[in-house]
Amino acid sequence: MQDEDFRVTRSKETALGEIDYNEFCDFLDSQVFLVHDMLLADLENYAMYFKKLYNYMKQGFERPEVRKHPIHFKFTDNPKEPVREMEVRHMIVNMIHWRPFIIMDKVEDLGPQHIMDCRNFTQKYRDNWINTFIIDPYRKQFSNAQMNIIIEKIIADSVRISNDFNVIMAMSMNIESFINVAKKNPRVNEIFRTQLPEGLQPKEIEKIQHDLMNELIDILKHEPDMCLYPMLHAGAGIKDKQLSEFAIIGGLKPDINGNTLPEPINSNFLMHGLNNVTNYYIDAQAGRKSIIKNQCTLSVMVA
Repeated sequence: MQDEDFRVTRSKETALGEIDYNEFCDFLDSQVFLVHDMLLADLENYAMYFKKLYNYMKQGFERPEVRKHPIHFKFTDNPKEPVREMEVRHMIVNMIHWRPFIIMDKVEDLGPQHIMDCRNFTQKYRDNWINTFIIDPYRKQFSNAQMNIIIEKIIADSVRISNDFNVIMAMSMNIESFINVAKKNPRVNEIFRTQLPEGLQPKEIEKIQHDLMNELIDILKHEPDMCLYPMLHAGAGIKDKQLSEFAIIGGLKPDINGNTLPEPINSNFLMHGLNNVTNYYIDAQAGRKSIIKNQCTLSVMVA
């Protein structure tokens, strides 16, 4: 389960970057955490433990022996309950999703069935978890406003992880990873250089774009070194249509009235950009609609 160099001999290395590794190990190894009594007794207690674990991760996340350090826990002090183990980074994610049980005063309901599988975590998985374990069991006990606040806190804390750790993990768009995957896979190189033949009907253009988009996503999902790899697996952070416009073709665009412009953008931002006046005009027409739509949505929200 552990990497070959998972454990560090403390006498040889006492610090990993800014983290005090002795303190880190002592805190995690000297006890079996009781979720009900210690981690989730109340919001103040939760905040203390969450902050401590979260700060450890921020200080040493780039080291596998820190982020993969096991934490041992039980939900109750029942001697018959087995001791469980998970990586500390996965405990942090679980604590974010367990926090609502404190707010709802339902900590006693929390059990092994609520453990999230963080190795298969996607947006869809999270949504199903929230529906199954929070909304369905408790929606009749709380108002819609209260339930929305509870769920919003889960999402806000999850977004916090992205904001704090994306820089550490270099999770951003970079051209180098696209170049590397194109050199490695000739088919990807062909997709990046897609050029539509003239005279195609709108349905034919949309089908080609859709098929190439699915093919490209399927390939990139099997390229762990690709910058989009975690986003594609999570199902969040990038839209399929955006990826298609960036790496395949811009395709057909609507005008301000929602009508499809007959001329497709036959290039992508990765290889050629908006490489002629016609493409600039088409993209500007579609952009005006998006701006107006977003502004109307904002006005409704403010009103």
